[in-house]
Amino acid sequence: MGVRYCYESIVPTIAPETTPADLTTALLYLEQMPAEWQSQLHQAATQVDAEQILLLIDLIPPEYSTLALAIAAALLPLGWLV
Repeated sequence: MGVRYCYESIVPTIAPETTPADLTTALLYLEQMPAEWQSQLHQAATQVDAEQILLLIDLIPPEYSTLALAIAAALLPLGWLV
């Protein structure tokens, strides 16, 4: 009886409707967020703290919604958002 392993990529992906321009915009918005916010996001991500990440997403100004959507879309394939 042989064992077969099926591997699935766990690399976060962005929603299919997200364009490269959206990703570029999200990165620009990320750079414009306060350094303390960026540091907190990094810490939450390295600690796999989805609750903290969601709280930080809520702090993103409405005009930076592309950034909020990109972060949320990256969390979905990881199962961090329910």
